[in-house]
Amino acid sequence: MISTNPDFHTGRGAYTLVELLVVIAIIGALVGLLLPAVQAARSAARRTQCTNHSKQIGLACLNFESAHKVLPPWVQVGSGKMVTGHFLLLPHLEQDSLFQTGNGQSYQVRTQGVSAFVCPDDVSLSNGKFHGIALTIRPGRGSSNGNAFGGTSYALNASIASVSFSKGHPIKADGYLAKIRDGLSQTLLLGERMAFAYGEYYPSSSLNLGSESFTWNIWTRAGKNSSNPWDDGSPSATDFPNPSGLPIDRQTEGYAWWDSPVFDAPYRDRNNADRGPGPRSDPGFRDGWNGVRNPGGIQLSPRVGSTDYRRLQALHQTIMIGTLADGSVQQISGSIDAIVFQRICDPIDGHSVSFE
Repeated sequence: MISTNPDFHTGRGAYTLVELLVVIAIIGALVGLLLPAVQAARSAARRTQCTNHSKQIGLACLNFESAHKVLPPWVQVGSGKMVTGHFLLLPHLEQDSLFQTGNGQSYQVRTQGVSAFVCPDDVSLSNGKFHGIALTIRPGRGSSNGNAFGGTSYALNASIASVSFSKGHPIKADGYLAKIRDGLSQTLLLGERMAFAYGEYYPSSSLNLGSESFTWNIWTRAGKNSSNPWDDGSPSATDFPNPSGLPIDRQTEGYAWWDSPVFDAPYRDRNNADRGPGPRSDPGFRDGWNGVRNPGGIQLSPRVGSTDYRRLQALHQTIMIGTLADGSVQQISGSIDAIVFQRICDPIDGHSVSFE
């Protein structure tokens, strides 16, 4: 018999407040467990993408070497030409159109971003270009007429992607693989460098590198002369082929600069290391600058505003993705010993190293 009592209910009523709170707590706990896993997955994806970019650039260097029998020089000048090594790699990175647009002058495409030149964990770049404080802290250094320059997270080792100077001009690439006596698999060709390095708060707000400690890693930044008027405070080189008139120990003036997309570049003045840019793999490089010790090696967990411009960076918190001269890619610990790292960057020091 079916009851007709209106107080009789066959279904469940509304949840009580306690039950709702329990459900919310369970959902919150699950989200708390899932978030780290999601973040870890995204971080791994970014690291994989960075590894792919590093591999692409490494293979592009080897393809260039196969075609020209020499590695791309970090900078080169000639009749109607002034280019960076990154620019010379464009045809080997499926960027031939951009290469043709430059027409032998990397300066002409300075406001272009190239995705292969960007580590996805480099927060100082957006769509391959500088943004935020990198554009406002020193107007003209990271942009031109409001158009941001293209940056790169990857710096070529200038001691490998080398060039010979004559009368103050880098005219001939001389980065031959045969010159890498320590072995191609033992020598770093490409390392990560935060595109905009700013050290006002490195290592702390009370003791730091100073408000003027900043560099831009501009992939098109070759030399500076009347045709390439970079607004960055560097001296200008004479127009090629006019001799620079500088003494032999200052032959790189007008070419070697803080914003060149390289590391271990030659000093502008071999008698004055403070003029830069110098060997970023050397723990003695600008050691004690503004009272801040240079610990050497690789900087861990860099942030905009807290970046040591004197070193390369582990853009993946504790890991720097590095490309060796044989084209292979290694995950290099940011805690690597400073002397071991220096040996990895030196192609002729006679020391073998292990990445294990």
